[in-house]
Amino acid sequence: MSPIDEKSPDQGYWRSLEELGNTPEYCRFTEAEFPEEARVPTDAFSRRRFLQLMGASVAMAGAAGCRWPEEKIVPFAERPDGVVPGTVRRYATAMDLAGKVSPLLVTTNDGRPLKVEGNPDHPLSAGAADHFAQASVLEMYDPDRSREVLRRRGGSYDRRSWEDFIAWAGPHFETLRGNGGRGLAVLSEQSASPTLAALRRRLRDELPDAGWYEYEPVSRDNERLGSGLAFGTAQRAHLSLGAAAVIACFDADPLSDHPTSLRNARDFAEGRRAGHGRMNRLYAVESCPSVTGGMADHRFAVPTSRIPHVLHQLAAELFLHGGLELPRGMDRLRGAFAHVERQGHQETFVPALARDLTANRGRGLVVVGPRMPDHAHALCHLLNRALGNCGRTVTYSPEEPRGLTHGAAIADVAHGVGKGSIDTLLILGGNPAFDAPAELGLAELLARVPHSVRLGLYDDETSRTCAWHLPRAHYLESWGDVRDHDGRYGVVQPLISPLFGGWTAPELLSLLLDGEKRPAHAQVRETARGLGVRRDSAWKTLLRDGLLPGSEAAGGVPELEGRGLIAAVVRGAEEATGGNAEAARE
Repeated sequence: MSPIDEKSPDQGYWRSLEELGNTPEYCRFTEAEFPEEARVPTDAFSRRRFLQLMGASVAMAGAAGCRWPEEKIVPFAERPDGVVPGTVRRYATAMDLAGKVSPLLVTTNDGRPLKVEGNPDHPLSAGAADHFAQASVLEMYDPDRSREVLRRRGGSYDRRSWEDFIAWAGPHFETLRGNGGRGLAVLSEQSASPTLAALRRRLRDELPDAGWYEYEPVSRDNERLGSGLAFGTAQRAHLSLGAAAVIACFDADPLSDHPTSLRNARDFAEGRRAGHGRMNRLYAVESCPSVTGGMADHRFAVPTSRIPHVLHQLAAELFLHGGLELPRGMDRLRGAFAHVERQGHQETFVPALARDLTANRGRGLVVVGPRMPDHAHALCHLLNRALGNCGRTVTYSPEEPRGLTHGAAIADVAHGVGKGSIDTLLILGGNPAFDAPAELGLAELLARVPHSVRLGLYDDETSRTCAWHLPRAHYLESWGDVRDHDGRYGVVQPLISPLFGGWTAPELLSLLLDGEKRPAHAQVRETARGLGVRRDSAWKTLLRDGLLPGSEAAGGVPELEGRGLIAAVVRGAEEATGGNAEAARE
């Protein structure tokens, strides 16, 4: 190809005087621009023309193989009664996240959930929703969600169908029903579902040799254990921040991470209105910033390890110098408080906090966070009782009996798998291979289980260690039920059919216990009938409102249990100071 266009007779411009004169030196220079093989006859195409023609040829060749795709559409000629295309509809439902219930009102458009807000008719939410609930609609449409049943063998996996899983599970589960569930363990995430709780009781009755374990990496076990030490039985505390004039939080964040955080925030804000006269005061003792700490009138940064000591120092200030009387039979605790007062560094803000709480007896509230040890929670209940706050700013209801703590449960599973006593493992949600304590080595242990089944939204670290992975239905695609922190019953209703054919935990457990899959809707209806929702009209009202009025637990004030409480406070004093507070036992 010629590097330069040959001159045309009417050429009116030149690049240089040498080109105009067409000198021999210029001719030799142009001929040497390209190798000899690149020279072409003088009547060849120019380089630009060549590229133009080649580009046009390629474009036309591609266009010749293209056509508009066929799109077959179906007109909405027989739409359901009352449905107008393009209009939004709202349905009441609820989200259960690790046992925390969020009452919701979900907006749909043409059968697709689009927006999540709080249920305005529910006392807990009053129309508000936290960030987890609002983001959950994105989780339903997440393209990374599990879409199919997987069977893993060795390092590879095969795509299977639900029929393939049922063909394997039917005979295997029948064997387990025949031997009382020997070698079977169910590992589930924490749930507030009464239907799932009924299935758990049924499994324990019908398969006595099986085990059911509940695990969450972050739990409120210490709250439950501490109330058991204080009252003899586990109690659930119900906070009333709207009735409190002085609130003292010790590593607690009731405005953000509490099961009733939305109501707590609303009640707290009501006490901050300028037109209501005297506003409430909030003290926060914490080691890292929190929502509650950000709203506090007085925030004190204290290392987490020292917060129990500060709580004991507050108790010493109240009972030894503030004129506060200990409950009957607990005067021996004065020795433990005096020991704390003599040992270690004393925080200077504690006397002022003690005076404020004493001046507002019956209108104060002491809150301890879930990361604090059980003895700190027991002392918190003692302080609220002595200050006259119980029955006013805090009430209690019996906690559902539980077995092992979450940490002990996952350790038991690891131990059972390690020694070979668990050969069939059903994992319902969660991701224990990822978030279990690293020292357990659970991911390696799960790979040893001969028969393992994982029901989950994602093909994640836990699913990759199991023989079967089953796609789970999202809560916006599922039937279910919940009991919120107050004990109020509600129904989880689907807004759309399962996008990927997923199952719910009750449906999988029904296959285990009954030999066939029972729809989750039928199981939830059965639970609701047991609560008095028998007629279809009552069921429709429950679905419309999202809650069952009158089903909440009655709040009360249980009696303190002296022996366990004294032992817990003395133990806490010893741990807080590193000394011996045994004198309190005399």
